[in-house]
Amino acid sequence: RHNPWRAMVERNLDISAFFDAAGRITHWPAKKHGARRRALLVWLASTFEGLPEMAEKEVNDHLQQRHTFSDPAYLRRELVDAGLLGRTRDCTRYWLIPQSHDEAILRL
Repeated sequence: RHNPWRAMVERNLDISAFFDAAGRITHWPAKKHGARRRALLVWLASTFEGLPEMAEKEVNDHLQQRHTFSDPAYLRRELVDAGLLGRTRDCTRYWLIPQSHDEAILRL
């Protein structure tokens, strides 16, 4: 399994300050188009690897377990807008868009 951290480290993107001891995101970068925001999105997307297509509620539940600020809908929309998660037109089904983490990080 590919490790998205390697590409982040190579690009000197330390995002450890955004995580608590349990590995959950505690806050979101203020800068809308910043590299750390994109790196966090790539990390979040990597947590969907190997999972089947999911309903919106399942995606929200999955994301809720990975952050502490209780806004999975925001994170879901960010992942879709970043081109990391795909969804049906009616927003009922979601899936990970296949790509390499290196490719995603290079777009930072």
